[in-house]
Amino acid sequence: MQRFILAFAFTGLLAACGGDHDHDHDAFDLGHACEHMEDAATELFAHADAGEDLDRIERTHTRYRVTLDTDPEDESARLGYLELEIATAGRYALFASRVPADLRIIDAALTERNPVHAVTPVEDCAAISMFRIDDLEPGIYTIFVDGVTGGELELLLERAEGYEPND
Repeated sequence: MQRFILAFAFTGLLAACGGDHDHDHDAFDLGHACEHMEDAATELFAHADAGEDLDRIERTHTRYRVTLDTDPEDESARLGYLELEIATAGRYALFASRVPADLRIIDAALTERNPVHAVTPVEDCAAISMFRIDDLEPGIYTIFVDGVTGGELELLLERAEGYEPND
């Protein structure tokens, strides 16, 4: 029974990642992330009020198209909150298709997480404009995004084990 569950889980992981290429799913790989930014997107809405029932990023290897809400204090501005669910402790990369004026990850204690590293601009991948690397423990985090022209961006979460800032 355990072999069946393990095989089923591995098959699901391959399906989530296209299954047609060989790579380490936990290692940082910008080329791999760039490929996933071409995948069909899961639509999310980022609410202007953090108290709302927030849409959630909960899978790696999944491109999320995020529509930002209207800023209640400035109708010409767009911003929003999402949840980020981390099941396994480790180093993660959050990739964005556009560079927001503000992109924060906030933990359950309402403490803003400082990234291990952030890169803007990103060379060698037109679909990714910036990414940040964070060491995260299991739990639910809040992502705050502000200052994105057009009110939409794509986000992608990937494991980034082994990533060092000089990579």
